[in-house]
Amino acid sequence: MKFQRYDVIIVGTGISGIYAALNLAPDLKILMLSKRELTLCNSALAQGGVAAVMDKENDSYELHIKDTLVAGHYKNNLDNVKILVEQGPTDVMRLKEKYGVEFDLKQDGSIELTREGGHSRRRIAHHKDTTGFEIETNLIKQVQELKNVTVVNWSVLCRLEKQDGMFFADVLAHNDEPGKQEHQYYCADAVILATGGIGRVYDYTTNSAIATGDGIQLAYNLGAEIKNLSYVQFHPTAFADRKNRECFLVSEAVRGEGAYLLNCHKERFMQKYEPERKVTRAEFMRYVNRAFHFTEKASISYSDVQSNSWYYDTVRIADGPLTSFTGVVEALDPEKNKVRVAVSMFGRETPVELELDQVEVISQ
Repeated sequence: MKFQRYDVIIVGTGISGIYAALNLAPDLKILMLSKRELTLCNSALAQGGVAAVMDKENDSYELHIKDTLVAGHYKNNLDNVKILVEQGPTDVMRLKEKYGVEFDLKQDGSIELTREGGHSRRRIAHHKDTTGFEIETNLIKQVQELKNVTVVNWSVLCRLEKQDGMFFADVLAHNDEPGKQEHQYYCADAVILATGGIGRVYDYTTNSAIATGDGIQLAYNLGAEIKNLSYVQFHPTAFADRKNRECFLVSEAVRGEGAYLLNCHKERFMQKYEPERKVTRAEFMRYVNRAFHFTEKASISYSDVQSNSWYYDTVRIADGPLTSFTGVVEALDPEKNKVRVAVSMFGRETPVELELDQVEVISQ
């Protein structure tokens, strides 16, 4: 078999793949593989916008980093978060000024910013409610003008191997004859996997039909360590159409602007799962079904009416139909039917006082 030689192969032609091609050295010979047509990707479906600190009078890198860490339950790679936050404004302006992306503007010509879930400030630069499509189509125009980039549409990377520092790719691609496919073979010094997510493995998804996790499998086969497979972002609001697996996304920016959810009786219902409470409790309730653990477990004792001592190390607190977290008992007052528990939230210990019937002992 004959291999066509390139310097770099980019697998995936969403915003990340195309932006990579535009930022690589112009003397590199680049091959881009697109599973379908260029505009069929999750990037083109993205609605809300791009998060960046564009208004430094009312926002800061520190606040954006904090919001990102909270949303990621402090599991984030801090170095990557800093790159994302600190380089974000520069890239937004580059998209606008160099690549022709038309973000919505205020009357004074500055970029209009909205707010989305998880953000404490308005920092979402957007184009109407089709931001992803606006960015994707403008970047496509730019990459199609590059003489050093070859794009192969309707192509599936079947196998990727590495031998002696060189990557070898087996690609099943449509040829010029409709309905016919053929294997094509390429090799390159470097490969960029920009293959998107795994949304299509679910029965219903807001992802496009090609989001099948190919890149994860390819990377794994090459020996990459795969981490946090259970961390799958989902949008809580989508158009309910059970006839189609691909659901129309209702942007979270809608909620960021103050919209709220109604049931079929036109009643608000989320308060059943996220009741309004004091700030610390409200913060916590937004993050249901997350476990909070401790490196040092405090223990206390108390005597009941029969003078028997009970030692409670860790308790699980059930505070609503969807919520379960663990904490360490600070104090117990059986006469008042109260328990005070130290819960680690967002990098600090937060005391929570609950009724005893809300507490289930899981270790003694």
